[in-house]
Formats: sequence, structure tokens, C-alpha cells
Amino acid sequence: VNMQAALCRVQVDMRIPAGSSVGAVREVLESIASRHEGAVDVFNTSEPNVSDPDHELLRIMRDEVESAVGRAPLVALGVGCTDTRLWRHRGIPAAVFGPKPYGMGAANEYCTLEDLAAMARVHTLAAHRYLAGA
Repeated sequence: VNMQAALCRVQVDMRIPAGSSVGAVREVLESIASRHEGAVDVFNTSEPNVSDPDHELLRIMRDEVESAVGRAPLVALGVGCTDTRLWRHRGIPAAVFGPKPYGMGAANEYCTLEDLAAMARVHTLAAHRYLAGA
């Protein structure tokens, strides 16, 4: 008995790592799909991008985070898709710093008031310093 499905669909939400490209990933997906008589429909793409970690804005952000929370921040590439990519695509450096989310993406997601206050302080002071040319 042949138990082969008449139709199979796969949906992938992929965050492309820095150093790769939408085109390179699409080629791999199309190669895989072609071996199975399939097709690839790609939508909502954004080329991966990063800000120079030594840029003045990012140095200021690190200083302000350390001042607000008492320790240096962990500097890392984020796998999420934030609006900062839109700034970076225009050549404007961008960084993300926010409160620790508890229950992220679930009912009753929250953060502490202490974390929220630290985030507001960091963003306000970093923006002031950067825009003032500190």
C-alpha cells in the first residue's frame, strides 16, 4: 500500500544570519524543493545587516547600559526581526536594549518597573549624548 500524501506544504520563518543573503538561502531552498517536484514562494524578505560594534552610538549605548544596570551589557546579534534593520538599511547605526520580558509572547507577558525605568534612562541619555555629539 502506497501511503504517499497528495500534497505537502512547508512554511518556514527564517532569520538569515549576518554574512549570508536572501539569494543564497533561496538557492538552497529551491534546490531542495526541486528534488521533490516542489516550488518555493519567498515573501517578506530582508537582507541581514549589522551595525559596527565600534560605532560611537553603540559605544554610548554600552556606557549607558553599564551605568544604569551596574554591569556591561552582553553585545550580541539578535535573531529577531526588529525595526532596527530599517535604520541599518539606510546606513544609520542601531542597537536594541530593553527590559527582560517575562512570559514573552504568552498571556500576561510583563517586565519589571525597575527594568522599564533602566530602559527609559538608557535610551534617553544615550540619545542625548549621541545627538549632542558627546
